[in-house]
Amino acid sequence: MGYTVVALLILGVIASAAVNVGYWVFAAAMSVVNAMSAEPVVFLHGRIIAEATAGTTIRYEVVRLHDASPYADRPVVVLDPDLLTCDADTPTLVARLAAADAPKNWALLVAGPVGSGRSTVAARLAEATGLPVVRRLGADLTAAPSGGASQAVALAFAEARAKQAALLLDGIDGVAGERGAPGTDDAALDALLAETDGHPLPLVCVADLPPRLDRAALRRFTLAVRLGALDPEKAALAFRRMLGAEPPGPLPEGLTPGDFAAVRLRRDLLGGDADAGTLLAWLAERAEAGGAAPRGVGFRVLAGGAGFG
Repeated sequence: MGYTVVALLILGVIASAAVNVGYWVFAAAMSVVNAMSAEPVVFLHGRIIAEATAGTTIRYEVVRLHDASPYADRPVVVLDPDLLTCDADTPTLVARLAAADAPKNWALLVAGPVGSGRSTVAARLAEATGLPVVRRLGADLTAAPSGGASQAVALAFAEARAKQAALLLDGIDGVAGERGAPGTDDAALDALLAETDGHPLPLVCVADLPPRLDRAALRRFTLAVRLGALDPEKAALAFRRMLGAEPPGPLPEGLTPGDFAAVRLRRDLLGGDADAGTLLAWLAERAEAGGAAPRGVGFRVLAGGAGFG
């Protein structure tokens, strides 16, 4: 058994040097070795962190980069529901997804501008199913070696099925963009469409710009939830609740909860002495730098799926 493990280790190191096929050959080889033992050693996109046991047997587990990240165990961000601009009744939807008689073979899209709370809402919806959650960031899919994005998509679905888990794909714009458009990986799109068809477990996807997604991908979603920027009333409420002060004047358009969180962090980093006027100026800087986030949350139903208009 020891010679077999050493041989597979050498094989894996050689295979990992290959830019394209090597990554996946090594992953498969390490999965075989991992089946021989439970003591993990982590392989991270070309780096090996080895951990030898007393018997000098080296054991491996192939993991995703973000699974081994120091941010993997960060506290869950809890969003104030009063500070969400959403076209769905999320508490009711969460309760329905958690119901014992709720179907499990659905796909749901959560979309909105950066900072609108889309990832937090998506995670809450996935966790509401009561199943384990397999998470993949968009970078986990698109940063795979050339031609590997389609395999990364297929592996994510396979892992969710193996674990009987809900699958959360946080950032599908790169793999589900309109076919033929710049930046779209058509092979990855084909893999996403094929895997979604007949997938027996919950799928929650997060996207930035749904109108740029491939129409065939949009048709796979049973339901879509869209978040938008804060309206003036909610922006003023966010100023009071998140910054602890009364707005000194009209707030810029297009602000999201993420903008207020960033300004609060900036204030705390600089000692916490910024007055309301300074906080408003910082928010204006962010609004100008990022452009006005869309406030509308238009939603329409397509035959066989969800769409945005």
